[in-house]
Amino acid sequence: MVVYVNVINVLARNSTRHCLHKKCVFNVPSTFYLVNRNPCLFLSSYTWKDKHKCDDNRQYLKYISSTWIRKLSYERKEEVQNETTVLEIPESFKTLNSKQEQFLQSKLEDEARTTRPLTTEDWNSTIYSVLEMPGTINKENIYAVTLNLCCELKSLTLGKSFFNYLRSNKIKINRATYGNYLRLFYVCSDDCTDEDLEEIETTYRELLHLYPLLDSYTAEKAVCALSITKNWREYEKLFKNIKLFYSPTPFVYSVVIKTAFKHGDLDLGWSILEEIYLNGQYVPDEVFIFWLEQGGKNKNELLIKLLDFFEKFNIMPSLRMSKVLKENFENLGGLRKGTFVKISKWGECKSCHAKLDQASVSPEDYNQLKEAFLNPVLIGKDIFQKTKPEEFNEFLTFLEKTAPYDIVLDGLNIALKVPKSRRSPSTFAFQLKSVVQHFACQKAKILILGRKHMKRWPSGDMSYIYNNAHVFLTEDISQDDPFLLYATLYSGLGTCFVSQDLMRGHKFLLADPKLQATFIKWQAKHQFCISYIDMYGNVGLQEPVSFMQSIQCNARGDWHIPYVVKEDLPHNVRVDNYHRHWLCLSSQPSQQSSSSSGSYNKRKQPVSHNRPKVVLKSLFDS
Repeated sequence: MVVYVNVINVLARNSTRHCLHKKCVFNVPSTFYLVNRNPCLFLSSYTWKDKHKCDDNRQYLKYISSTWIRKLSYERKEEVQNETTVLEIPESFKTLNSKQEQFLQSKLEDEARTTRPLTTEDWNSTIYSVLEMPGTINKENIYAVTLNLCCELKSLTLGKSFFNYLRSNKIKINRATYGNYLRLFYVCSDDCTDEDLEEIETTYRELLHLYPLLDSYTAEKAVCALSITKNWREYEKLFKNIKLFYSPTPFVYSVVIKTAFKHGDLDLGWSILEEIYLNGQYVPDEVFIFWLEQGGKNKNELLIKLLDFFEKFNIMPSLRMSKVLKENFENLGGLRKGTFVKISKWGECKSCHAKLDQASVSPEDYNQLKEAFLNPVLIGKDIFQKTKPEEFNEFLTFLEKTAPYDIVLDGLNIALKVPKSRRSPSTFAFQLKSVVQHFACQKAKILILGRKHMKRWPSGDMSYIYNNAHVFLTEDISQDDPFLLYATLYSGLGTCFVSQDLMRGHKFLLADPKLQATFIKWQAKHQFCISYIDMYGNVGLQEPVSFMQSIQCNARGDWHIPYVVKEDLPHNVRVDNYHRHWLCLSSQPSQQSSSSSGSYNKRKQPVSHNRPKVVLKSLFDS
């Protein structure tokens, strides 16, 4: 027997948080192959022993859904991909639709090829045939499913014919069906006539009359359809409906922004963009590419406007977007040249030889950052989502008694800096002990933040940790990143922290872009990463780099832009402190580095205020 299983359903039943784009396998007592680029698993005939457990297909699917999922390690990905080449998937199963959907799609494809208008009898026959088959399509959802397939086929004529059939037969139309009908006009916007634009507005008014309060799904489809009409500003009312349930998706935001740009309302488009990035959201590259493609404008002004926005919100563009920036810059003519380069560890561009800005934070900026980050409102947003107020109050009391510190350690993060094959409580304790020993030898005052389950780690190493550092353990469900940042900022400008996390989410809690920029500088100057911990307990640390690793423009107008190569960096974990991929946009001919620039001064360890200087020799002196 061959069973095709929809991974989406199985993932939901297992309550797993794995993304569908990740390679996942199910541990079942049968042979299996993972089907690349398809949201499914192919399971071969199960063994005779398992056959006694499952009398029919339904029981077998239930048996599969009860199994647990494990994410493939990077070492196993290539192996599984090689295995998948053995399997041939039948053409009829590649879309993994039910028989109902396959039949309906095939029927609609045939009708789309013909020019014959469909009659009421034709639609009745099609619907009756689908509902006669076993499956998930029923009287409640068949109309929405049909229009969704019309969207996939991009057949405006077919979709309008079906919706006219529903109207003429006075069939009750639900929100989802209206939403898919409106979406059809947006998908087929290139084929829309003036009559179609009137139909959009008629349908929209009809929808609001029947359903004054729209759900988020239908409201977003209405926004998309209205974006191609003269009443595109209706999005404001619809956004109020959407925001009752959740934030609008990046896609619908991008539709509104591009529409505003298209109609010349540039201020509106940029204000929406600022709102999105202040809330920690994003828009796809297409929005920025659309901005650069605007005609009748000074191309240089368009590019500078975009780069200024990237700089303001510390946006690292994708490789694709970087190539577009390079092309647009070089098309301006003159001596302009874009080069993909690496920046030296002392902050010099290897193309134009310019020195990048130093990542220094003044005491005034630091105090503003500290006051903003330690604000009770901000703390509530960040910490109380996954912990109790009582636990945080206990932490504050702990800080008042023991702070300030020289170094704050993310205990669990450090412990997990080990290959999965070697992970065990004893290894975790050894990892953390090695780092504590590294700093304790330099007489640093250490704070370790971790989880309460760490108490069960081997007592030998844990006793050394407790004797040489202050330790605060949160509940296992608590989020410890805010505690780490709070303790570091609380201790003073001279305190550093050790963690592999990028801390991106915490930056967006600061509503002021200037404070966000200060946070990035402070983080760059104060965050250490673990490079290695060997079997003898020797620790290698990646020091903070001395220059700003964010988009910047120097006095002579050269831009240096860090871009992202792997946009799906797993778990928001930092590999090291040094960003390797940069785009240099220079208007000057290449120059050799001036010998008068002076030697590079290494960063010295800052010390906390009002206490003796602590020199961490092995960290800061090569």
